[in-house]
Amino acid sequence: MLTISGLNHGTYTFYPLGNTPAVDLLRDTPTSDSQPARLLLLGCGDARNVLFTVAQEVARTKNSQEYTVCDFQPAVLARNIYLFTYLAQHSESIKGGEGARIVSSLWNLYYYHFLISEDDLKVLRTHAKVLVSHSNSLTSWQDSPFGSSIEITNAATLSALHRSWSLYAEGKDFRKHGDFRTQFTSQMQHKYVMNQRARGVLSHNISRSAGIHAAEVMDAIEHCHDHYWTHGVALPTDSVAAGPQKLAVNPALSFSSANANVLAIWRGTNYLAGFHFPTSSETATRQPTSKTAQAITLAAQLEFAGWCKGFASAINAKRIHLIAHCGEALRFAHEIQFLQSKPSALPKTFRIYDRQHSGQVLDICASSRQKLSNPFNVIETSNLSDHIGLLALLPATSALLHPSPTSVLYTETLRAKDDVDDSSLQEMLGVDAVTAAIIFGVIPAGLVNGFMIDVSIPDIGSHEDSYSMRCRFTWRLTTSSQLGTVVGTSSVAEFDPDQLSALLFRWYKLMEPADTTSFVYGGYDLTYQSSKGVKYDTSTYTQASFVALIRNLRIRAATHWTSCISTLVKSIHSYHSQQSLQHCTEELTTLLHLAGLYDSGPLRPNAIPIGRVQQMTESVTTSLPGLVKMALIVPYAVWSSWQERHFMTIVSRPFTLRVYIDDVAEHHYRALDSFFGTLESNKSRTAAKLRSDPKAWAGTSDLIVTCNIRSVTLMSPTNQSFHAAIFPSFGGLDVDVSARQTFMNNRKLFETTIDDEEHVYFLRSSPGADGEQFEVESTFNPAPVVSMEERNDEWKLMVNLNGDGQASGISMTRLLPTTALSRKARPKQAELVVMSPTRVRLCLPGREYHATFPCPVKGVSSETQVNDGKQHLLITATPVSIQRSSESSRMAFPIQASGTQFMPTSLARIALSKQPVVTAATTRESIHSSLRLSKGFTGFNTEAPADMSGLDWISMVVGDIIMSFLETKLLDNAPQPLQVQFVYMGITEVVFHPIAIRYDVHGGGLVLDAIVTTLSNEALSLICGRHDHRMIQILPVSIDVATEQRLTVLKNFIAVCVERSRQGWEHGPKCAYKAKGAAIPLTHEPGENMLCSCGKGY
Repeated sequence: MLTISGLNHGTYTFYPLGNTPAVDLLRDTPTSDSQPARLLLLGCGDARNVLFTVAQEVARTKNSQEYTVCDFQPAVLARNIYLFTYLAQHSESIKGGEGARIVSSLWNLYYYHFLISEDDLKVLRTHAKVLVSHSNSLTSWQDSPFGSSIEITNAATLSALHRSWSLYAEGKDFRKHGDFRTQFTSQMQHKYVMNQRARGVLSHNISRSAGIHAAEVMDAIEHCHDHYWTHGVALPTDSVAAGPQKLAVNPALSFSSANANVLAIWRGTNYLAGFHFPTSSETATRQPTSKTAQAITLAAQLEFAGWCKGFASAINAKRIHLIAHCGEALRFAHEIQFLQSKPSALPKTFRIYDRQHSGQVLDICASSRQKLSNPFNVIETSNLSDHIGLLALLPATSALLHPSPTSVLYTETLRAKDDVDDSSLQEMLGVDAVTAAIIFGVIPAGLVNGFMIDVSIPDIGSHEDSYSMRCRFTWRLTTSSQLGTVVGTSSVAEFDPDQLSALLFRWYKLMEPADTTSFVYGGYDLTYQSSKGVKYDTSTYTQASFVALIRNLRIRAATHWTSCISTLVKSIHSYHSQQSLQHCTEELTTLLHLAGLYDSGPLRPNAIPIGRVQQMTESVTTSLPGLVKMALIVPYAVWSSWQERHFMTIVSRPFTLRVYIDDVAEHHYRALDSFFGTLESNKSRTAAKLRSDPKAWAGTSDLIVTCNIRSVTLMSPTNQSFHAAIFPSFGGLDVDVSARQTFMNNRKLFETTIDDEEHVYFLRSSPGADGEQFEVESTFNPAPVVSMEERNDEWKLMVNLNGDGQASGISMTRLLPTTALSRKARPKQAELVVMSPTRVRLCLPGREYHATFPCPVKGVSSETQVNDGKQHLLITATPVSIQRSSESSRMAFPIQASGTQFMPTSLARIALSKQPVVTAATTRESIHSSLRLSKGFTGFNTEAPADMSGLDWISMVVGDIIMSFLETKLLDNAPQPLQVQFVYMGITEVVFHPIAIRYDVHGGGLVLDAIVTTLSNEALSLICGRHDHRMIQILPVSIDVATEQRLTVLKNFIAVCVERSRQGWEHGPKCAYKAKGAAIPLTHEPGENMLCSCGKGY
């Protein structure tokens, strides 16, 4: 119900390998010695991010980590758990010196090859049989050697994994002369030939792994892709083919949730996509393509080996614990909210009517339930926002973050616009990110300080205004360190009910499912789609996801909610009446009631049993709950005939159910789920079970469509005949009612009457694990009420919204302590000090107050007022636009988060990691061209420095420093220290001492490591070590800072880098200077060496 249904039509795309480079999920979150870092991965995909993060953390600390991984496809999760358990089983051998052989075997036989040798197939099946033997039940798994380190959430997940592993172990004939192998290789070749037109585009996607050298390795990537799809194996790294001939099909890459006779692997699958190989790409222009292809393949193999050895070491040392769940990401996230007793959690009654056939609340085992009851330090959502929508994702995940300044939520899109990330973000949110921050309590960190630290190089080959760029957003709670401390922060905002209702109505129209009906008819694609209010309309929402959003907002916003929701319902009803979609309002109001948000009248508590309804008598209708789940069974013969008659195939679109009484009083409901399967009932037909058929379209099972129907639809005079008909979704047709009706009649799939005992069933929820009947409650149970009582120790936050739903004004008030203030006395004016874009300090005689806004603001003013004998302190401000092209580049960073004031002797060296260092002098030209491709570096091509914005100027300066540093590497003599002096009004204010240039494997760009000091002999001696700095020739570069504003921007930029350095510190246990977590001082003690002996900073 939270995600729209789609028919599994046999062309499901299987993503066994990731299509973006791996990311270190703990790079922005310091870990603790006493508590494990808890990470939630929704839509986790393959294992690359887990492996990479573990390997990075093993090299940094001895802390433990707990990963909860969730994926909707059992085949993907089965591959991951297979790999984790294989490494766990062989961890001692890997530690004992057999690591190279075992990891090489993993690369060859399991993870990346389409075809493997028969010896490798035996090895793979041997471990698969071990997994099968341990996965017969949750108890057997928990008692297995893997149970202590890898948990399975429930029996349904374990059963899905068991099926996949059984196919590995005892499945088809994968060997040389097997029919399946012949069919598999034939389809592989056919897909390769058909995809030659998109060969360049697919290679562009993989080029992200080369970072700034993407353009130079395109030919090599295409060479690897061609070899992979024509030979079924990764490119050999030497002239001799490694191992025996690959003859058997790899079970781990051939089975998915799609039809077993269809090669469902995505056409762009490439073994290189998840790795990082910028160093191996440096010399691509100076050697044959085949050599570069071998070099980047070897780099991928070596990185994979490092990941596996790190994971094996960690799991052997009991530092890694995993929890695996197979299911929908949104439903799982909302279930965790329920386990954590979050006020925003959806009630049980709301979750009865989801797409699960049983209707049960997720049955999570006791051990996993206890662990999932704790909040998470990191939540990774991959690119789920491209599918289920950011407005559905944020309410589901933001409540699960640990209330800590270092907690982080990652979202990613592969469809960002090429101009700037910010515009795409605003389109995804439907409102300004500042407004979203106030409502959801999280904000992208880069939009706070005006500097986007994580910026990807634009994908090569993308064209202007295209939505094809990868971009990751790092969200932090609005009480994070970048916004100041939690002191003086109000987490609840007060809104005008009419303004908030207008915002919700705006969101509803943007989130309304775009019921695109796409048909392939006679070779042509006929698509009808509704016109949405934003360009970013790839996400599909449901009525339930909109209700979940309101439920989340209900906890964070104070208003007259009865008035707000009533106005919203009236607006939606009027909107639907104009489009003849009144049934949508009925469905919405029922869901609002089930979520405790709207009193639509009493709902009947008694649910009817599973089974048929022969006659809709008065006794039957009075026993119906407020919302009924109906299942319609479409016979296979009817379905086949309908397909053949129209010569078309539905392309993964939902159905619409039409319920009416003798062609009047029509109601339309979107399908909750649609699948091929069977309905099994007992002899009395009072109970039944729905079972899906794994063969899907290739089988001969009936088509089953389930819908949620409001009971009032069925409460008409009993002498009338109720009809139900199924159509492909049509709500997006931008045509008049008569044309829509014609379309429906022409595309009708199936029609019957409600009392059809063979094809119509009404379903109810099954008892949960504790025997409780999850039925509709008979009384309205409103959501928890937020309190906005006036207290003298808290701020009251009020937000004004304009007609576009944007926050146009913010005010904060608080009740001051009672004083002997005379009625005639005038209130004293508070002294206001703006400490950061989000924090202010106010001073009154004898008292000092701090206030923190939930977003960056400007134009801050304050006053004291006396109302009804009470004295109040009032602060007003205007939210700052997040458009980077305007004011965000000039925005002051909250420096107090990095110290009480900016210290000229502060160090701003970004912490080194295990990322490769740029070493080849010949990369100068590629770096220069890449800098000009980077966002923020485009302005200086046409603008004079004096006309640039603050961010463009900083970008130009950093680029110049990088190029100057590379120039020093070209000198014949020993490298000489480079000193970049920033001069303002004849005085050197800041000095940069570049140390190294590294590849940023996360963003694809570069990292400049530098020490920032003042110009002094002490500073130079620290840079030069034990050598007499007077004997070393310094290469000075002077940069004039034209205005005081530019100087402020420069210092703010340094503060951003310092804060990043504090969060990502990576000192080892043997370093001379030890620092825990983010508590690294920004100033050094007298005589202390600024460089640690490990070379990782001070």
